[in-house]
Amino acid sequence: RRGSGPVHPRIERVAADATDTARLVELATGADVLFNCAMPPYDRWPAEFPPLAAALLAAAERTGADYVMLGNTYGYGPIEGPFTEDLPTCIV
Repeated sequence: RRGSGPVHPRIERVAADATDTARLVELATGADVLFNCAMPPYDRWPAEFPPLAAALLAAAERTGADYVMLGNTYGYGPIEGPFTEDLPTCIV
């Protein structure tokens, strides 16, 4: 939102509302990939995550960019011991 972040010659920092589909389309036009690195605080997910996800997906669809949303380890559910490759990937 604020356009802050790391300073690097290959990074263009832009202030934008990630729920504004039209603005995301403008910014993502010409991009090969749109990475979703935005997430609201947990207590605001029910209200803020659906419009965020919808805008990002719509921007990717409208621009033809691939869409990457990285997951997390929640899909494993509670486990005892270290995470290994042979663990099932389902929510318990």
